[in-house]
This record gives sequence, structure tokens and C-alpha cells, in this order.
Amino acid sequence: MEGLRTYLSCVVAVCLLATLAMAMVQQERIGGVVRLISGLLVVLVVLRPLPSVDLTGLTEKLFSIGGREFDEEAVQREYQARLRENIKRDTEHYIEKKAEELGAFVRAEVELNDEEYPIPVAVRLIGLVNHRQFPELSRFVREGLGIPIERQDWVMDEAN
Repeated sequence: MEGLRTYLSCVVAVCLLATLAMAMVQQERIGGVVRLISGLLVVLVVLRPLPSVDLTGLTEKLFSIGGREFDEEAVQREYQARLRENIKRDTEHYIEKKAEELGAFVRAEVELNDEEYPIPVAVRLIGLVNHRQFPELSRFVREGLGIPIERQDWVMDEAN
């Protein structure tokens, strides 16, 4: 604690001396040189303790806080799981909103492929769709999402 107090006292003293030196100089030309030297002196005093900092202890401490080593494969698996979850949820919501715009009430269940970047490959649509809404919603799923009619499973009650 005494070391920190000494360090802060040195920083404050150098800042005060730099301010006094700049205040005492009246000439513009010499003032620029005094400001440059004062600034460099302050920077040197502030950065003086950096070479003595032991960063190896810091990295060991950071790893010990986690309680385990960094597992890149686990992070990649978690990323893929979250990505799949988000794409599935957003696609289902997108289809349901489009159906709602058409006046139909459906729940969508999307199936994704197993690629690195998952895309929808099949959909199951459950709900109320009439004979006018069905072709339009089916076309939307086919053209907008690239899911062919053969991969669209419709479980519906007709609403006229």
C-alpha cells in the first residue's frame, strides 16, 4: 500500500510541476517546448511501474477463475446449437406472421439441415387455413424459403 501511495504522490507532484512550468513561460515559442517536455515527463512517471508488472500471473489467475481450461470445440458446439435455435425460431415466426397477414392461423415447425450454417429444409404447418390461403402460403414457403412442396407437411382444419 505504501508503494501505491508513493506512486500517486510522484504522479501528482510531476503534474503540479508541469503545470507551474507551463504557467511561468510567457513566450509562445518556448511554451510549446515546455509543454512537450512536461507532457513527456508526466507520461514517463505514469508508465514507470509497467515493466515490473508480472503478466504471467494474470493469465494463470484468469484460467483459475474459470475452473477449467478453454475448450474451443465446446464453444463451437454451443455456438452451433444457439445458431440453429435462433434460425429455427425466427423462420417459424416468419412463416406464422405471413400466415397471419393472409388471415390464416398456423403453427410452424421447421426442420433444418445439418450443415455448418443451417437452413430450413422442411416445414410442418398446423392450423386453420382456407382454400384461398393455402396456395398462397405454400407458394410463400416454397419461393421465400426454398422449401419444396414435397417437404411441406400440412396438418390443417379448413376454415372455409
